[in-house]
Amino acid sequence: MSFSGGSFANSNDKGEPGDFEFHAPLFDSELEAPEQDPLQSFIEQKAGQEIWREYTPSSSDNIWTFFQNQSLSELDLIDLFKVDKAEAYLADLEPVETIRYQLYGNNRLARLSLTMKSGETVLLQKNEDSLFALSINSGDQLPEFKTFTGEIQGSLYQSARKSGVSTSAILQFATIFQWQIDFNKDLRAGDHFELLIDDSLKNSEGFDGNILAARLYQEDETHTAVRYSDGQYYTPEGKMLSSSFSRYPLGKKSRISSGFNLARKHPITGQIRPHRGTDWAVPVGSAVYAPADGVIVKAQKNHPAAGTFIEMRNGRRYVTRYLHLSQLNVKTGQQVRKGDLIGRTGNTGLSTGPHLHYELFVDGQAVDVMTAKLPTGEALQGDALTRFQIATHPLISAMNQDQAETLIAREENLRPKAD
Repeated sequence: MSFSGGSFANSNDKGEPGDFEFHAPLFDSELEAPEQDPLQSFIEQKAGQEIWREYTPSSSDNIWTFFQNQSLSELDLIDLFKVDKAEAYLADLEPVETIRYQLYGNNRLARLSLTMKSGETVLLQKNEDSLFALSINSGDQLPEFKTFTGEIQGSLYQSARKSGVSTSAILQFATIFQWQIDFNKDLRAGDHFELLIDDSLKNSEGFDGNILAARLYQEDETHTAVRYSDGQYYTPEGKMLSSSFSRYPLGKKSRISSGFNLARKHPITGQIRPHRGTDWAVPVGSAVYAPADGVIVKAQKNHPAAGTFIEMRNGRRYVTRYLHLSQLNVKTGQQVRKGDLIGRTGNTGLSTGPHLHYELFVDGQAVDVMTAKLPTGEALQGDALTRFQIATHPLISAMNQDQAETLIAREENLRPKAD
């Protein structure tokens, strides 16, 4: 007798998986969706239609799976392929670094932007006749940018909007520094920000360009980021602004007993139910480590399905979950660093064999951790660093000049006025 998707084994007295253990993966409906980032939630309620949403394609993605994962209309996909020369960019996502898109109120696609690894930006947007038109920024010219500066008084959203920053750029700003600061609680009145936003597509009505460089001035620290042709953000010294992110919370590769599968047939009921995680068959008590820096959102026992489980927010865009644990080594609200011990595997909740069920969400969407494109936190070196410094020098110079002018203006305001 055989069953699809699960694993058979007999557990020994120590809870170690044998050769015929079976466990049934958790149904998605039995655990609530992860909590949304408060800033994201607020802005979506305030101005959801204006937001540019961002998606990083994985090695297994194509344009069809992208549309499926983001619940976009197939009719829009058909219309995109009708555009002259669009198929050359849409047929293969391997050369695509980042996809950004904007929706109308009816959830139909308004604009689609592809940032290519070559540095090109391809924009497809609907015109007055509701037909998509294609425009391309080659990325070869010197950057054209518009500078926005402001001071935090109240919320980031209020302060940035007062300075003319779009809602999409506010979210992008918070994402750039997501590993350095929590924009929901770490900003203080008097903090200053400076954004250099791409203005090269200014003739494309409604298009919000990417942030090319950003700086956040706080009382005891200044954070600086510049965008490179690979679509990533780095410090001026060439260090990527992200925590490195491991695919393996067990600290090593282990046997996968059930993989990520959105059309999985449950081995007992025969029903098609999504399996939005990856299961590793490991002995009870195996150490579980934080795959990236983060904060513990939930550390809970006795859930009827998940058993003892942990939910962690990693940066602003990522949420990870660890189910069926036997032990918690963290508490709700605790900050953790990559590699910290957070718990130990078990067989609790809806589970009939010792294993770890691990889930990864990016921007609220469940993704396959084994294929998802994850931040590396790498630093540029050698020729790559030299090319980066040459390419980003105009942006750094512009920010340094603006910083000097701002300091002079502050000093003049602080000088005693003559009688």
